[in-house]
Amino acid sequence: MAEQPLGGQSFDDGPDDDAVVEGKVVPFPGPAPAAPARPQRGGQPGELRDIIPPHLRTWKGIVKALRWHYRRQCRVVSAVH
Repeated sequence: MAEQPLGGQSFDDGPDDDAVVEGKVVPFPGPAPAAPARPQRGGQPGELRDIIPPHLRTWKGIVKALRWHYRRQCRVVSAVH
């Protein structure tokens, strides 16, 4: 690094020491806010819940979901080639 300021000036040739800099003081932010509590899902602690989603509880729903996944996979494979 250079010891001299840019432009060949000396360190004493700066702006007046009596100059006033105007502006707005921005306060430093305080501590981060606490993370929000996780929302509780319905039911009581330890209560058994259904594992199979409602749309897969009938044959019609299963066939519809399989068709959707098959068609989606066909589009993905054809897009790659």
